[in-house]
Amino acid sequence: MAYTLSFALVASMLFSLTFVPAMLTYLLGPKIAESHNPMVHAMEQHYRKILEWVLEHARTVFISAVAVLALSFMSVRFIGTEFMPKLDEGNIWLTITLPTPVSLTTAKEFERKVREKLEHFPKPKWC
Repeated sequence: MAYTLSFALVASMLFSLTFVPAMLTYLLGPKIAESHNPMVHAMEQHYRKILEWVLEHARTVFISAVAVLALSFMSVRFIGTEFMPKLDEGNIWLTITLPTPVSLTTAKEFERKVREKLEHFPKPKWC
């Protein structure tokens, strides 16, 4: 379940960053003109200053990033499981496939017999 959710999030991000802008250029065409926005201009100037500093101090930024990554890996063992879902609850999910012409009452009776047989097995120690 976790892999499915992760793959769906990554795929939607790639879709929104690649396909959507490409299709908008076809749908909207060259008719769109940009206007001057003072807030965007101020953000670009601020970003340019930060980018210039990072490029001048690339070694320091890289070492800091590696140090933060190492600290995050070391802190994994201190993370509690209060907010993490338990994916393996110790239950056995049993699926029985019967031939198509079997009636519902016969299928229920067969399911009851299988459950009775499974209850005779001892529970594992991890349950």
